[in-house]
Amino acid sequence: MAKIDEIKEELNYLKVWLGIIVLTTIGLISWLVNNYEVSSNIKIISDIVAVIVLTISIIIIDKNIKKKIKSLKDL
Repeated sequence: MAKIDEIKEELNYLKVWLGIIVLTTIGLISWLVNNYEVSSNIKIISDIVAVIVLTISIIIIDKNIKKKIKSLKDL
């Protein structure tokens, strides 16, 4: 497989995971908005921690995607 094809496949793989993580984050935020009054503090704190971790993951994956795109320009 050519190097350019390998990078494109890695980009596609990262984009799939980015989409999954973004949707999960949106779902957790939606759950928090709808259930903050009736949920226990531990569930609310766990949800907030999960949103923070997923947001950090989104930033990391985004940086990796941008780095891969720059490497495609060099080829």
